[in-house]
Amino acid sequence: MTFSVQWLPKAEADLERHFDALNDKNPIAASKATRLIFKAGASLSVFPYRGRSIDGTQQRKLPVPFGEYGYVLYYRIEDDRVFILRVHHGRENRT
Repeated sequence: MTFSVQWLPKAEADLERHFDALNDKNPIAASKATRLIFKAGASLSVFPYRGRSIDGTQQRKLPVPFGEYGYVLYYRIEDDRVFILRVHHGRENRT
């Protein structure tokens, strides 16, 4: 079974924000990070349960290795769809 993957607006905005921040310092790294994040999101169409579940929620998180800290995709699964909710950098303060 293949799941459809949908990036929600906040996740798209997160991705753009991360790209812009990295692009100022290193455009090649910014492009590579963006490709890896998209690839990780696309992989959820085949393996949606590969990310770790988050206790007390219906969400899951999938680490995306990149550099020292990497990124984390937050998503939820509904029926045959995967909704990517947010994308955070490993050092980002999410409170």
